[in-house]
Amino acid sequence: MAIKSDKIIAKRAGKCRACGRTFKTAEPVWFKRRYGFKCQDCGPHVSADLKPRSPVPTPKDTRVVLGGPQCGYSAIRTMPKDKEYHVEVGSLTEVVNMAWDSEFGVVDASRLVCNSQMSDYFDGTGSWGNHFTKAKFMQELVNPSPKYIELCDELKSEITALSPALTGRRATRRLRRGCEFGDQIDPDRFLMRVPEMWERMERREVPARQVCIAINGAVNASRREEHLKYRGAAVMALVDYLSSMGVSVRVELLMCSDSMTPMANLSVGQFVAKDYNWPLERNSLAFMLCEIAYARMCLFAKARALPGKLVSHLGSPTSVPMSIRGRYDVFADYDILDQYSASRWLEQAVKKLNDNNNQLQKGA
Repeated sequence: MAIKSDKIIAKRAGKCRACGRTFKTAEPVWFKRRYGFKCQDCGPHVSADLKPRSPVPTPKDTRVVLGGPQCGYSAIRTMPKDKEYHVEVGSLTEVVNMAWDSEFGVVDASRLVCNSQMSDYFDGTGSWGNHFTKAKFMQELVNPSPKYIELCDELKSEITALSPALTGRRATRRLRRGCEFGDQIDPDRFLMRVPEMWERMERREVPARQVCIAINGAVNASRREEHLKYRGAAVMALVDYLSSMGVSVRVELLMCSDSMTPMANLSVGQFVAKDYNWPLERNSLAFMLCEIAYARMCLFAKARALPGKLVSHLGSPTSVPMSIRGRYDVFADYDILDQYSASRWLEQAVKKLNDNNNQLQKGA
């Protein structure tokens, strides 16, 4: 069946779809979109000349589940972009089990590197592991000391001075008319002998506000305990303050590194430190956020889940991509290294939350 096509002057050389002859520039040819070019001798297009559409590629499923209940941990690894891997673990207790599992490792070479370095760094003598042994670390995890709480309380007092206006659960009042009972009678309805003549004031609780906070716990190999504790203490102080104001808070500890393996130019570990419905255990959460040995434990857990051979220096800390950072209401990056920067971050975080709170109250 003949198809209506256009006779044009070729702007460049090409091949006829029917006979394969090469036509030259400025030579008359037949053309129709999705039917291609035909030389003048082969004539107009027919329905058989239609080019089939390219099939839509099926997105590759990059979701991989690692571990399981029998291992004491469960991790999910995804690859949203080429050579970018995300490792998600449901709780920080599972992270520790994952890091200390000497039998686990996506790549055997990486597993051996993790086993060797963990035994060297957590022997109780090195500052890289903050002088922890495995036994001491596990004991501190179960029964953490309150050494970071004083610093958290000091930063929390700065929040109170900055803004006492952050609130969580709000109560609203509304006048309800046309009731069978209530606080007072509507005169018009009473004169009309309407049974539903009462009015009453009702108090309605608005669901608690939710805030999601994330901290990038990545630290350089040369950093020591004091370079992370202020970052973690600032986040902990904000969490403690928000919880005391009735706000439901979720906290995630992120570990963002680049070039940990040749196959992972960027890797992000996402570990849940506290969910919205979890009770706030101040000592435990402060230990997880402020202790540099815990951050490096998370680094080893993530390293075991990555494809490719692990480099000996375990990559370099880097900033979290904006595509991930935008998911959180408040985010603390890896450049908070002292008390001054922690105080500045708290000031900005409280201002942002106050602005969001004012917008919610205006929209209510």
